[in-house]
Amino acid sequence: QQLPADDVRIERGPRGQRYLRYGRVAAMRIQQLMRDHLVALAERLYGDERFGDALGLASLNFRLTRHCLGPSHAQTLGSMGHVAECLRSLGREAEALPVFAEAIGALDRVLGPDHVETVSSVHNMARCLAALGEHAQALPLFRRAHESLEHGLGHEHPHTLVAMASLAECLEALEQVDAALPMRE
Repeated sequence: QQLPADDVRIERGPRGQRYLRYGRVAAMRIQQLMRDHLVALAERLYGDERFGDALGLASLNFRLTRHCLGPSHAQTLGSMGHVAECLRSLGREAEALPVFAEAIGALDRVLGPDHVETVSSVHNMARCLAALGEHAQALPLFRRAHESLEHGLGHEHPHTLVAMASLAECLEALEQVDAALPMRE
């Protein structure tokens, strides 16, 4: 028997045990609460530099979000970026790169190239490449992130300044000191 969408009932099983039965909307609300709590806990662990624990929760949240909302939903794509960032923070850049690449491709299509989630993933992928010594590949990504942030947030915004410093470091690593110098002033 189908329950009304918002209904939650306590029912008895064949041996007298009690269990909760949820309607579709109530179940969706519970799933959203679970995802929200997973994200909050993963972010807390990440902030405490417990990257391995954060990766486990971020991965679980990604799988749950993909199952509940679908592979192209903005929350699913954002959670994919969180998994990649945890991998990067653990020093597992080579594993993070394909996850970032997949997330960026989908984020570009779904949210657009200048959305904060897209730009964040672009910047973090560039950081992965730079950490692996692939500065030539990182440079266009750092430029893209900096230009998007400068256009969207302005020249003096803290996120723009971080992106500009990353771009300058990459230029210096490529021995393009003259191009980096104005960013350091």
